[in-house]
Amino acid sequence: MAQSPEKSNRYTPSVRAVFKTMPSVVAVSTITYELNSEASEEAKEGSEFKRLPVVVRKDKVLGSGVIFDSEGLILTNEHVIRDAELIRVMTYKGDRYVAHVVYKNVQDDLAILKIRSKEKLELPVIKFAYPGDVYLAETVITIGNPLGLTFSVSEGILSSNRRRLEMNNKVIFDDLLQTSIKVNPGNSGGPLINLDGEMIGMMSASQTKASGIGFAIPVDRLEKILIGWYSPQNILKAQLDFRVETEFENHKGKAVIKSLHGYGLGATYGLKEGFAVIRVDDQVVHTALDFYRYMSKGQIGKDYFMQVSEGKTFKIQLKKLDGLALAEARLGLTLQLLSADIAKSLSLPFSKGFVVSNVDISRSGKKLSIRRGDMLFKVNDLMVSNEASLQKALTGVQKSAFVKIAFLRYVDDEQDGQYQEVVTELLRIN
Repeated sequence: MAQSPEKSNRYTPSVRAVFKTMPSVVAVSTITYELNSEASEEAKEGSEFKRLPVVVRKDKVLGSGVIFDSEGLILTNEHVIRDAELIRVMTYKGDRYVAHVVYKNVQDDLAILKIRSKEKLELPVIKFAYPGDVYLAETVITIGNPLGLTFSVSEGILSSNRRRLEMNNKVIFDDLLQTSIKVNPGNSGGPLINLDGEMIGMMSASQTKASGIGFAIPVDRLEKILIGWYSPQNILKAQLDFRVETEFENHKGKAVIKSLHGYGLGATYGLKEGFAVIRVDDQVVHTALDFYRYMSKGQIGKDYFMQVSEGKTFKIQLKKLDGLALAEARLGLTLQLLSADIAKSLSLPFSKGFVVSNVDISRSGKKLSIRRGDMLFKVNDLMVSNEASLQKALTGVQKSAFVKIAFLRYVDDEQDGQYQEVVTELLRIN
């Protein structure tokens, strides 16, 4: 009788981790079309017979990716899909799909792909480790497609959990995981996992001057990117009265309520910052990513029941985005919609737009030139004059990104009379 794999000495923790994780890994290939230089030369010579094709199709396996949503969302490196005209992904089972880019971030070298499928997908999802849950020298494994050798497994140890990467004397990353596994072309975008089969990082780069040194983007940065993607503002154009963050301590994590607004749930029903979310409806919540992944499939105005660590259950709702609340939450600016009375009191010649009533100076590490009474008129290149335009300007902007804000300031000067000046600031999005 054949021995079951669970009882075999060969069924090691490494084998178990790979068996658990492999179905969530994909090979990412691209198709590009390039001009055939030989055919071009032949055409120039005026040859009667043009046997060589002018455009040549080139298929390349460029990297790896991980499935983080069962409906076909894949996380990979931005450089893997850069300049791709057509993207294909292949699962470990051999299923092949066409995918398209729904998000990319050159600065963090991350991209999100969405599989195109007419049928509802139920793909196996990678499990993320808690941010920071790593041990130096622990055994780590990567699965990827080095040099086109699909679904290859490599094992090593975690050498460092906070390594800097510099290019042209400029710090690109300062939080990379370092491993003894060398990243070959095609490994990029693949998971770095621990022996529990949890993803602790994404393979991204190697040290070309040395053998056996590779780098991975840590899961805490991956989680922040995905939370931004799943945020109600991005997916549903909606908002909650609070924010959820993953907190990690002593190799235990929880999803904690943060940035509770001074109205709504917190003021009325007793929800407090610091409460840990246990579940929403029937969905168990371990991390902030669990929470936002579930809520991203919600509906505006529908009641959801959120259980917290104190044993209490709160009824929460996704609300339609309020442009003024969004500006306060994301920019630290309290704005008032201009009215005829406000315009008159400030001696403004018009009565449409937004005027600054308060600036949260704690939100910026520098002294801001913005002051009470300034009139907001532009966010980046978008003119804002009503809540719809303000909402559009601030919706979907990634957390920690900078936006250029422009204000009009009316100055009364005894010598020069009343005049207007333009004030600009770079503000970091929260």
